[in-house]
Amino acid sequence: MSGFTLLEIMVTITIILILTGIITASWPRFRERQNILMAREQVQAVLSRAQQQALNEERDQSCLNHVGSDQKSQQRCSDIGVAIKGATLRIFADTDGNTNTYTPSDFVLEERTLPEAVQATGATWQSFLFKGIPPILQLYGPNGILIQGSTKASVNVVTGQTQRTLYISPYGHVEE
Repeated sequence: MSGFTLLEIMVTITIILILTGIITASWPRFRERQNILMAREQVQAVLSRAQQQALNEERDQSCLNHVGSDQKSQQRCSDIGVAIKGATLRIFADTDGNTNTYTPSDFVLEERTLPEAVQATGATWQSFLFKGIPPILQLYGPNGILIQGSTKASVNVVTGQTQRTLYISPYGHVEE
């Protein structure tokens, strides 16, 4: 007679159930790690876009539309930054010029959302501003200017039970 014995079938089913249990238990952590990686890539893309806009002096003229025509020559749309709060990323033009941070009076050029269930921690906007006269730009973080080799800014992101710190270098590169 040919075929499998009851013992062989039970061992095979047991092995399949154990593997299924391991995969099922690790799936949520895998998804959280993937979401954090996607968030890092999204922050990197937005910082790169803002840096390119600052370097190329691309200005959306609508950033000047909210001021009177007599003030347009004094209005600043030259410094471009990124602000992060919760699941929101904003590329903004620093129109007030008084601070190196995002304020509600600054003009929002573009808004994006972090991947599903990922949030930046903190109750206030964390700002990163590319400031200067192209081709020389300096990146200002929440605690001032970022200097190559000595300072990096950080953004804490969380999804589910996974929390990571994203480090932003003076050139706008994002590392984990």
